[in-house]
Amino acid sequence: MRVVLLTRGELGARDRALLGLLAAEHEVLVAARPSAAPAPGGGGPLDARRGVYRRRRKARGPARALLGAPGDAYGGRFVAQLWAEIARAQERAFAPRAAAAPEVPRVEVRGKARARAARLAQLEPELLVQLGWGIVRGPALETAPVVSWHHGMLPALRGLYSPFWAVARGRPEWLGVTIQRLERGIDTGQVLAQRALDPRSARDLVDAHLQLDEAALELTAAVIAQAAARGELQPIPAQVAPSSEVGTYLGLPGARDVAAYRARSRSFFGG
Repeated sequence: MRVVLLTRGELGARDRALLGLLAAEHEVLVAARPSAAPAPGGGGPLDARRGVYRRRRKARGPARALLGAPGDAYGGRFVAQLWAEIARAQERAFAPRAAAAPEVPRVEVRGKARARAARLAQLEPELLVQLGWGIVRGPALETAPVVSWHHGMLPALRGLYSPFWAVARGRPEWLGVTIQRLERGIDTGQVLAQRALDPRSARDLVDAHLQLDEAALELTAAVIAQAAARGELQPIPAQVAPSSEVGTYLGLPGARDVAAYRARSRSFFGG
């Protein structure tokens, strides 16, 4: 199967580890958008140095939806710093496998949404995997099925910072990883694979995130192998019911949410 990995800039160590897994069984290419200015947390939408709250308020359309509703500057800085710590841990944990991954063809994809989709179509992908590309917009979704992972149990909890919210709200059933087929809504796609994580198996959120990363790599490789064998992606029933029609969407936290996270964190995890 021809699999195209969608990224922004260079693949990080975790994503190169996935490349190594997939390249053993499939034809793999990398399609990269130009890199955005680096931000704490591995290139996400947060940048503590520039004032996250100001940037969130200026966001429009899908970018505003991705950041989610109301947080504040304190909460934004907190998750930016926390995700930066997670990114450093990922680089250390996945470095050996990243180094062993083969070099594969890499194509720069520039322009607006339709131009990017046309360039992707020229690669003739059978499957796309979203790895930090940003929001995959309508035209690209029509190029080939798009697979992504979400660090949470869909459809119960949607949003970029789901592991944080599982702790802050005291909801261990939200902690896990979901492989989904992307659609126009954010984290509203078909569930392709899921695995819950018992928080007692982790020392803290960074350790839990690394365990979720390991599960994400394994499940993504399994979903793609199944699609190659059967000729299509195979949805499964979700393990956790949504709290509303499309689940709870939680974006940037505020100071009270950070206080709740700190109060619950020690008893939430097993370490």
